[in-house]
Amino acid sequence: MAKAKLFSLDTYEKDADKEYASYQIRVNEDIIVTLKNPLRIREDNRTRLFELLPELAFEDETPTTEDVKRITPLMLEVLQLVGDENVGLLVDRISGDLSVIMAIFQDYFREIGLGEASLSED
Repeated sequence: MAKAKLFSLDTYEKDADKEYASYQIRVNEDIIVTLKNPLRIREDNRTRLFELLPELAFEDETPTTEDVKRITPLMLEVLQLVGDENVGLLVDRISGDLSVIMAIFQDYFREIGLGEASLSED
């Protein structure tokens, strides 16, 4: 009689961790926030994430005041959708600094392998 093969969920999760890397940011000495790959987040968060991405585009190389007002909360929402339970600490710390928000946002997309998120429509 053939013996059934037994596979471990831990093995699949470790393989997914290797293939679909996360992005980590140290917020302070004790706290690291993990921004997960979109393939590793809940389906409702992933759906919302991909709805938001086109809304982040603006027409010119340099964003207008209106662009900044519009995209800043959207970028923060993206971070919250992909972030772990500590993401609120990151968002609280960076919420007033658009240059930091944009840098994290672009580095995140580049590092997880989805390319650099372009905020302009060049």
